[in-house]
Amino acid sequence: MSKKGRILIIDDSSLIQEMMAYFLNDEYEVKTASTGDEGIALAGEFQPDLVISDINMPGRDGISTLLEIKKQVPNVRTALMTSYEVENYIRLAKEHDIGNIITKTDPFNVEEVIHTVENLITGERVFGLENYLTEGTPIIKRRIRTHQDMLETIDAIEAYLQPEKPMLCRLALDELISNAIWHAPVNPDGSQKYEKGSDITLEDHEVVEVNYGKDNEKYGVSVIDSSGSTSKQRLLEALDRQISGAGMEDISGRGTLMIRKILDRCIINIAVGKKTEIIVFNYYEKVYSGYKPLYINQL
Repeated sequence: MSKKGRILIIDDSSLIQEMMAYFLNDEYEVKTASTGDEGIALAGEFQPDLVISDINMPGRDGISTLLEIKKQVPNVRTALMTSYEVENYIRLAKEHDIGNIITKTDPFNVEEVIHTVENLITGERVFGLENYLTEGTPIIKRRIRTHQDMLETIDAIEAYLQPEKPMLCRLALDELISNAIWHAPVNPDGSQKYEKGSDITLEDHEVVEVNYGKDNEKYGVSVIDSSGSTSKQRLLEALDRQISGAGMEDISGRGTLMIRKILDRCIINIAVGKKTEIIVFNYYEKVYSGYKPLYINQL
């Protein structure tokens, strides 16, 4: 069977190298390196499609390693890994156009890493809540044109998750959906079309789609707007301003940062000029200890 692509894993932990190679070897050609310099030397010959590097390593760090590899393999896709708080690295991600920072959870979230790798290499299953839940999980779909539609949808999601499942925070749902209704649609000059809270009925091409479902491990919601008015760089810029305090009065990025703090996972998928999808999850139990990853996929 032909492999889907070539992956280079760079990490000073032999355990991480071996574990990731074990789970990825069936579908990808995988090579590993223990240091940044070793990875750079290997990349020229291997010509990987994707490089995943630990951020903090003895000697050369992950960022400078990826920058050197890009000189040899200009079109290579990249991701970072860390055991530390991702928000500490948002500025670096912004400066170097990195949308994915994988966190080393305990236990290691193998399924999540495999999906992240597939998103970066093929992009075939980036969009769609069904791709992030167990195969065959029923997905409930709703379309939103008005504020009343939004309120009814939030009520329906809460009823769906109760009483046997924990409640997805209503504040987070309100933030997700209201941003898609009032902030995503823009005028031809790029200015915001609607004022938040105003009484509107979205046009056919502006209708927001909300999908939700649950499997045995987690429950999730996706919110899709058809404007595609944001980008990975704009999101990273907004997050950096919020985290640093420079954007305390900004609207942009505030909701995304809040959602990252409240919920277990936040995945942002972007097709610029076409659509933006935000997928959020909560696990029923605290299965994975550690920091939350960053996932911004732009096609």
